[in-house]
Order: sequence, then C-alpha cells, then structure tokens
Amino acid sequence: EGAAQSVVDLVKKQTGFEPKDVKCPEGVEAKVGGTFECKFTGPEGKEYTADMRITKVDGDDVEFYIETKPSS
Repeated sequence: EGAAQSVVDLVKKQTGFEPKDVKCPEGVEAKVGGTFECKFTGPEGKEYTADMRITKVDGDDVEFYIETKPSS
C-alpha cells in the first residue's frame, strides 16, 4: 500500500495526473536496496511501469526512489 501511494504521489506531483490503479507486488521485504515493479495506467490509457528501489527503512516508514516509464 505504501509503495502504491508513493507512486500516486510522485506521478501526481510530476505530471498532475493521478493514477487510480497502481498495482505493486505483495510481500516485498522492506530492505534497503530492494527493487520491484509496480504497474499503473497512465493518462493516455497506456500501461506504465514504476521501477521501485527502497532507499530507507525506519520501522514502518519506507522511502523509495521511483522511476516511471511506459511499459513496452
């Protein structure tokens, strides 16, 4: 949930578009350096991938570096 919300917040801040269907894998271990992908539908109806890298873990607070691009 936190990862999906991070994607929504980033995309909305950068583009003004708010994705409504961000899907991230469940059960990802919150470990610095861990990576995973989330998917969402962009403003043109195209599927996008958000590459997620965990940069900080402090208890339940996890921070991410996020890079989004159209899925190929």
